[in-house]
Amino acid sequence: MLEALPKAPGHRYPLVGGLYFLLMTNSLPTLAEALLIEAEWKKRMDIPGEVFETLRKMPAYTHPMTLLSMGLLAMQNDSQFSYQYSQGGLKKDEYWEYFLEDSLTLTARIPVLAAFIYNLKYRGGIFIPPDPELDWSANFATMIGKGDDEAYIDLCRLFFLIHSDHEGGNVSAHAAHLVSSALSDVYLACSAGINGLAGPLHGLANQECIRWLLGVQKQIGVCPTQEELTAFLKAELAAGRVIPGYGHAVLRTPIRVSLCKRLMRRRSWRMTHSFAWSA
Repeated sequence: MLEALPKAPGHRYPLVGGLYFLLMTNSLPTLAEALLIEAEWKKRMDIPGEVFETLRKMPAYTHPMTLLSMGLLAMQNDSQFSYQYSQGGLKKDEYWEYFLEDSLTLTARIPVLAAFIYNLKYRGGIFIPPDPELDWSANFATMIGKGDDEAYIDLCRLFFLIHSDHEGGNVSAHAAHLVSSALSDVYLACSAGINGLAGPLHGLANQECIRWLLGVQKQIGVCPTQEELTAFLKAELAAGRVIPGYGHAVLRTPIRVSLCKRLMRRRSWRMTHSFAWSA
């Protein structure tokens, strides 16, 4: 996938817009087609001010994942599917059009919302608006103060590409599909997926693992011997405590090249559920 998808000139990793095109059409895009998706997102990035105000009113100790779920719900008023459905007369074979419409808008806004939450929590509430000249990944990096770090921008592209393989039976994808099956719109379904992702046995596992490793260092030092570490792990298990891990194997570098073949076989996930990976 890293070799097959188009890249921005001068960059090592592909544009996320190209991956979105692949998921939607089950065909590899040209650079022009990838840029077409990126351009569409740029038109949809603006988030209503009341969404930001809602998040600013939350206590400072509120977890970022809680804020992200709340932000998604606060944008639900913009759902085209919910509006059209409430007006009556929407045919079943038209559902996908409005789900796709909501998906495009929500995917466009996710970097802006996530960057806002990061800045609110860790950078004194500074707000950096998206730059219409930048691609989806570069915009996120810029909005959190990393716009001058080309290596970080490319790392964002790689990170988002790898995390696209989340449409299977994991908690967040399953929750989003389940809620969506009730014809809840993309915003509601995606918020449900984020709530599942916030659990310590899913997306929060990275945080739990880092916390656990810091605890290990505090108790037995930064560079324990194999014997010391083995004894520590056995004691943890004997006490009934969990030894956390970083997650499933798709996040490991050696297998990411095979990701493209897997995505192609899965026939792009159906347009009506494209939102799940963007979470």
